[in-house]
Amino acid sequence: MNTFEGNDFSFHKETESARLSGMLKNLSLAKTEIGTVFEDIESDLQSAGLNLAEANAVSDIFQEQSLLCRSESFQKVIDSLVTGQDIDIDNHSDRANMCKMASRKGFRVAMAEGFSGKEVGAIVKVVIVFKRDHLTSLQPLEKDSSLWDAKKETAEVSLKGKGKISFEDIEMISFRFPVQYFPEKLLTEQERERLDDQKISFIVRHYIKNKEAKKVH
Repeated sequence: MNTFEGNDFSFHKETESARLSGMLKNLSLAKTEIGTVFEDIESDLQSAGLNLAEANAVSDIFQEQSLLCRSESFQKVIDSLVTGQDIDIDNHSDRANMCKMASRKGFRVAMAEGFSGKEVGAIVKVVIVFKRDHLTSLQPLEKDSSLWDAKKETAEVSLKGKGKISFEDIEMISFRFPVQYFPEKLLTEQERERLDDQKISFIVRHYIKNKEAKKVH
C-alpha cells in the first residue's frame, strides 16, 4: 500500500477498499496478477497491526465463548482497517446476522452460509470475529423462526444483532479464497499435497492483531 501526504493520503485511504475489490473481481477475468492483490491485502493488514495467525492462536480464539462472528463485506472490513471506520449493523430485516462462537461451530456457519459480496465478484469470503462491546441489541432467534425447521444446527448458533463493530472490537479476520485464485507460492506443503490430490477447493487465512495494533485516526 502506497503512502501519500495530506489530502492525497486521505483520498487514498477512502478508496483503498474499492481498489482492492476491483482487483479481486478482475481475477476471474484474468486481468489482475494473482500475487499482486494478495500482497496488497496483506500490506493493509500489516499496516493496521494484523499478522498471519499461528494455529494455536486461532484455536484459542475459537474457544473464547464471549466472542461473536459474522460474514462481512470485504470493502467494509478494509475500510475499518485502513481508515478506522466503524462497521454499522442496522438489521432492519430483523434476521439472523451473526453467530456465537460455540467452540467453532458458529464460525463454520458464518463461513459456509454468509454472503460473498458482489463488490469482489464472490472471489473472497470474509468472516470477522469480534467483541460485542458496541452492540446495542443482541438476541437469539425466536423459536418460531423458520430457520429452526430448515437448518436447526445453523439456528442453534445464530443471533440477531444491531449496533456497530469498531476496529478495537475486531479480534480476528479470516479470508477464504477459491484455490484457483490463490498464489501457489503461498500454499503450505500440506495444501500443495491436497491440491495435487484434488481434495481442496478453498484456502483460508486467519489474521489477528499484534500488541501494537491500534485504530487509525
